[in-house]
Amino acid sequence: MRATPIAPECFERLCVGDNLYDNGNDNREEQRLSKVKKIVWRAIDSELTPNQRELLTEHYFNNKTMTEIARERGINKSTVSRSIKSSREKIGFAIKNYSLRLFAEED
Repeated sequence: MRATPIAPECFERLCVGDNLYDNGNDNREEQRLSKVKKIVWRAIDSELTPNQRELLTEHYFNNKTMTEIARERGINKSTVSRSIKSSREKIGFAIKNYSLRLFAEED
């Protein structure tokens, strides 16, 4: 089952940025964001292949373009793009599944 990939800008904010929401210092939202970040990192560690983790790291954390990554690895840019998209799909699927359980604990 394919999931909708998490949007690149949202993924970047979840992993790198300080705040996904621009609504002040709402403690409940900060707690939710913290839970979602934990889900993202858990998914990166457990759901992705080593190659997918490496490509995500290169692209999002080392700020390399897909073209640069492809050139360095001697692979096609579309291969890099598909792998990163697949990774975001897996992470989006994990967020959808795990967040239901975590947020249910709040109630």
